[in-house]
Amino acid sequence: MHPPLIPCRYVEIGVESGLPVSVNGKRLSSASLLNELNNYKIGGTILFTVVRELESLAIDRETMQVKDSLALKYAELLYAGRWFDPLCESLDKFMEKITECTTGSVELKLYTEITQNHVSVKVMQSALPVHQSENALPNLDCWRSWG
Repeated sequence: MHPPLIPCRYVEIGVESGLPVSVNGKRLSSASLLNELNNYKIGGTILFTVVRELESLAIDRETMQVKDSLALKYAELLYAGRWFDPLCESLDKFMEKITECTTGSVELKLYTEITQNHVSVKVMQSALPVHQSENALPNLDCWRSWG
């Protein structure tokens, strides 16, 4: 039997054009924001979850599929040191364009147990949601768990 999950904290992350910009309403530089989130020991997980959940409201499914496939190629280019390759620069522009509507905030409930940390989406707000009906909203009760 697993030990019960104990809510640790709530944290709200603000995002503008796909980039996290604030924690609990406090605007921070990118480095300061990541440093603040690393106090929760799962900063990268928090950022990934926040951006991904907002994208699910702001970007249509087909565009997300293309974005995800191109992200793999983009990672290969960066790993190979091809930062200024025309393809890499083109992918930068593509990512900027499709995430410009990813603006809003996500409130997360953070949990902990002995061997894992958990992130649960509590509330999402998007300035420009793609989904207009209640039936189209993603399941907010879904869990993201990382060990």
